[in-house]
Amino acid sequence: MSFRTRLALALAVLALAPLLLFGLGVRGRVRADLASRYRSETGALAEGLRVELGRDGREVEDRLLAMADAARRDNRLRLALGGRAAGDRAYLLDYAGRAMRLAGLSMLQLQDSDGTVLSSGHFRNEFGRREPGVAARIEGSPGGTALLRASAPSGPFLVLARIAPVRVGSRSFVLVGGVAVDSAFLVRLVPGREVGLRLSVPGSSPLNMPPGEGASNDPGETRVVETIRIAYVAAGTAASDAGAPAVSDPRARSGAGGGSGPLAAGPDLEATLTVSRSLEPLRALRRGIDVWFALALIAVAAASVLFGLWLAARLSRPLGELARATARLDLDRLEASFPTERPDEIGTLARGLQELTGRLRAGAIRLREAERRATLGEISRQVNHDVRNGLTPLRHVVRHLAEVAEREPDRLASVFEERRDSLEGGLGYLETLATRYARLSSRPEPRPTDVGALVERTMTEAGGSGAEFRSEVESGLPPALADPVALRRILENLVRNAVESFGQGTGRVWVRARAGSTPGRVRVEVEDDGPGMTTEDRERMFEQFYTTRPEGAGLGLAIVRRLVTDMEGTIEVDSQPGRGTRFVVELLAAAGPEERPEEGA
Repeated sequence: MSFRTRLALALAVLALAPLLLFGLGVRGRVRADLASRYRSETGALAEGLRVELGRDGREVEDRLLAMADAARRDNRLRLALGGRAAGDRAYLLDYAGRAMRLAGLSMLQLQDSDGTVLSSGHFRNEFGRREPGVAARIEGSPGGTALLRASAPSGPFLVLARIAPVRVGSRSFVLVGGVAVDSAFLVRLVPGREVGLRLSVPGSSPLNMPPGEGASNDPGETRVVETIRIAYVAAGTAASDAGAPAVSDPRARSGAGGGSGPLAAGPDLEATLTVSRSLEPLRALRRGIDVWFALALIAVAAASVLFGLWLAARLSRPLGELARATARLDLDRLEASFPTERPDEIGTLARGLQELTGRLRAGAIRLREAERRATLGEISRQVNHDVRNGLTPLRHVVRHLAEVAEREPDRLASVFEERRDSLEGGLGYLETLATRYARLSSRPEPRPTDVGALVERTMTEAGGSGAEFRSEVESGLPPALADPVALRRILENLVRNAVESFGQGTGRVWVRARAGSTPGRVRVEVEDDGPGMTTEDRERMFEQFYTTRPEGAGLGLAIVRRLVTDMEGTIEVDSQPGRGTRFVVELLAAAGPEERPEEGA
């Protein structure tokens, strides 16, 4: 990812993070406040309905009290109740109808103390019907108001009923009256269009606000619902409950409100008025907030990315010019310049690069001269080191022949024949070195090489150095893809390094050849039980000219690592002070056996 893209994304994140946190917080707070307000408004509306129902009940009671007062002064009614004239019966039957119409009520009954209907304004044929307990139930309801199911020629209907006692002469009567509770009544209670009312009465279908006057009356998860409970009396079934005690609720007797509703006459004697308010307007408002919030996020993100790209372009253009000029730098091409007049950090960087190229040019000149002198010295030291390594086995053979000639002259010829291969091999090795140094190239030429035979020959030629040598060659070991001369130089350097680590003492050296740690590789190990190496020695042992012996040249291990690397191999060292040292060299195995492996020069 480029610097420009990273900067643009960083600016976008920096701009969006606080906006997102702030927006989500405001969004959540607004949604919570709106939902709480909806619930509060619905609760306040339900409380207002309770008050309105109580006011309607008191208004009905006032009208009944006015009619009771008029009935006490009506002499003809007194006569009709006494039954003294033939026309008094008709007057009594029509009395409740006339009074109901004058009072503006929807239902009116005049009952005696036993609950017998003496006059019915809404249904004249109810004369003589007994409704014991109806007046007592209404009077015992909380607030003295109850929902009454009355009968009419067209069928039953609901009435918000109250009672008023009336005394005519020496007799006591009861006026039971009320106003009809229908769809128009519900509309009058809640004239708004966002509220639904549903009146549920035991044994009857629910009464809903007419469509168009409010939202759906079905409460559910998408609505805020409040419930008002109203005492319910079914006049048609009251006869079966004669003698039942009046139902009262001390929690709400004082009026139409309080508790969960104005009335609570028991599960079989109560109606439920459900106030529901649709949450769809709230959801629409929430969706609008979410849309505008998403648009704001998109706008801020786009603006931040565009601004970031513009700013990154302004910042990266001079840096890109510096990068292109720097890319042209090379030890052989140090003529690049970085002209600038900028006073900022980029100008400081350009001037620093200009000074750096000047120092590099001067340093390159000094380096070339030092390399020329060092190359000659290194070649001479390497030639000296390799020649001495090649002369060591020859010196051992000559010393052996001299000892045989001095002690057992008659065996000199046979020993010479035994060591003749070593002499010829050593001389051949020196000739190969001379040829390669004549070409000034020591690049290995890998080919299938018998590692086991080379290990055995190295051990034979290393004899006589005062150390104990042991070799282990795994049976069936495949040939390695290596330069025989280079591999011999590696073995001789590692063995010589092991022998020299003993100093004036003696020790043992193991040389092992086995299969590598992974298929297709051959491993050669050179291990000794000498003093081992310190941490500093392990870190610097492959550096040229680093040695721990005064007479050492510090080239052996450096040559080993270079030769191993040239043959695409690896070298590892395991050494601890007082526990000896082990070198592990892994080389590629030859791909196929069609070529005869060479044993080495």
